Amino acid sequence: MSNEKFETMVDALCKSGVEIVSKMSGHEAHLLHMSVGISGESGELLDAIKKHVIYRKKIDIENVIEELGDIEFYLEGLRQGLGIKREYIIEENIKKLSARYKSGKYSDEQAKSREDKCEHLFEFLKEENRFVTYKCNKCGYEEER
Repeated sequence: MSNEKFETMVDALCKSGVEIVSKMSGHEAHLLHMSVGISGESGELLDAIKKHVIYRKKIDIENVIEELGDIEFYLEGLRQGLGIKREYIIEENIKKLSARYKSGKYSDEQAKSREDKCEHLFEFLKEENRFVTYKCNKCGYEEER
């Protein structure tokens, strides 16, 4: 594809900023602000670590602490905006990691197999009032269709 065709394609496919803003609620703006903040501060943290690892500079712990604090700020703002408590997220993460690393220790094999993720191998379970229930043979998840 030529550069001109690509530019035309991008122009045609990009949603207008004016349209986005005109339809965005204050709540959505808050969620976007917090998410962009997480991304920006994560980039600053990554840069601090890059300077240490790649350029062999002494790690600037004060800067790392500052960036981690900024990330925590935006994470908390996002959690509040979504009505999710930090404790709940930690509990869910523990469940996920416990399912993935059943041995309680990291291994490449467990990381690759991702036992916490399921491809949902559905099997017909029952039919009621025009809804059909399927159950995953692997994880037990049920879904009505």
